[in-house]
Amino acid sequence: MNAAAGAMPAGGARRFDGLQQLRLIAAAMVAVFHSAHYVVTQTGTTDPHVTFWTHPFFSQGVYLFFGISGFVLQHALTRYPVPQFLSLRLLRIYPPFLFCVALYYVARTLLLGAAPPMSWRALTLLPFGRVPYPLGIEWSLVYEIFFYVVVALLALPRRRIFARTAFGLWAALTVVASIEGTNTHFFPTFANIGLSLFNLCFIGGALAYEFRDALGRRPILLAGVALAGLVGMFPIDMSGRQFLMLPLATTGIVALAARDGGQGRPVAWWRAQLVRGGDWSYGLYLLHIPIITILLGLAAAPAARHPRAAFFGVALMALTLGLAYGALEMAAYRRVRGLVLKPGDRV
Repeated sequence: MNAAAGAMPAGGARRFDGLQQLRLIAAAMVAVFHSAHYVVTQTGTTDPHVTFWTHPFFSQGVYLFFGISGFVLQHALTRYPVPQFLSLRLLRIYPPFLFCVALYYVARTLLLGAAPPMSWRALTLLPFGRVPYPLGIEWSLVYEIFFYVVVALLALPRRRIFARTAFGLWAALTVVASIEGTNTHFFPTFANIGLSLFNLCFIGGALAYEFRDALGRRPILLAGVALAGLVGMFPIDMSGRQFLMLPLATTGIVALAARDGGQGRPVAWWRAQLVRGGDWSYGLYLLHIPIITILLGLAAAPAARHPRAAFFGVALMALTLGLAYGALEMAAYRRVRGLVLKPGDRV
């Protein structure tokens, strides 16, 4: 999902390769989880080789995206003025998303004879509450767009202490609101998105960037925070306790992954491929559910007879085709980015 790395151009830019690898892992977790979920839902299988992957833990990759987003967006704002930052972010998110929706609409209509649910409000990625989302993952992009606006506003005073204080106050208000009974929503509205507990993962990532040098010297502390958060979030039951422990886990993991600053050092071939996959992970995140649902719709009878094979097949196809789409959309983004940026725009 998260596409913030696209805001960091090549040519001397600091690249956090560990975060790119983490992004690929998070996207793959979500894709495999949804593959198993749709196979179980459609076939009713109890095969443990399939049901194992429906554990809610694998769906938590989306919150890693929020943490990564907080970290990388803060980094991007040290390199671009706010207008260029917002232009790049909108360019990065909307064209691949809208093209994917159009592709899914055409493919599902032609192959299955039924168009996906569609709403103009869903296409805006604005917090209009419960609306039909064609791709099934748009709720997280609604939060992503909200994050872009927030960090852009906090960057306007051009004072690091202002942003750090604002993030701390935002986190405190969010926790207090949760104690007072404010709900966290997968379908947020303009009225409640600001105090959703989902924001804590993003805030944690942003603060991890702000204090990255001090945190980078304390890997044992970061590992302990991440472990405490992971342990504390179980059982995964969508409770307030879980959503208060999640930010500890994601912030610790993101801060640990970001210790690899990618300062031009050579990396192993396999790690380079993971980094490349991280670049393509937004396409995977966008396209994986359409691939899964179309494949299961075309092969409903074989899937019912062989659910284990169906799961591994759709998961493999979702990962392969999703990353292929990610490679194409990232190449296109890099080409058109020059229309927004001029050499003097980079800071």
